[in-house]
Amino acid sequence: MVVNVTMQHSVLQFGNTSAIFVLAMSVGTIAGLMIKYVLDKFWIFDDQEIGLKNDGWKFSLYTAVGALTTIIFWSAEAACWWVWRTELMRDLGAAIGLTIGYLVKYRLDKRFVFAGHRVRIAP
Repeated sequence: MVVNVTMQHSVLQFGNTSAIFVLAMSVGTIAGLMIKYVLDKFWIFDDQEIGLKNDGWKFSLYTAVGALTTIIFWSAEAACWWVWRTELMRDLGAAIGLTIGYLVKYRLDKRFVFAGHRVRIAP
């Protein structure tokens, strides 16, 4: 979450338009996706398999699952922004959306992306 929101804030320094807002959400999501994959792979799911073919396939699945849960995140963040138009509420919407999205993503990743791997940390 920290990486995602921090990246958004860095992009939002360039303005307060709808286009900048969408760009900020996109940049934050991509940065968060890459960091989260590495953390989930090694720390949460204890997946020590390394290789371009293996990781390429898993990252593709991981991204597909992430696309579904990103809808949850973006919807919560955008709704809070459109209703209140304040940075605080936008960030609160992002935190709520990311929390719900990450919980759903964990379940989907456990079942489809990292199936068969031991889970180090169970929710």
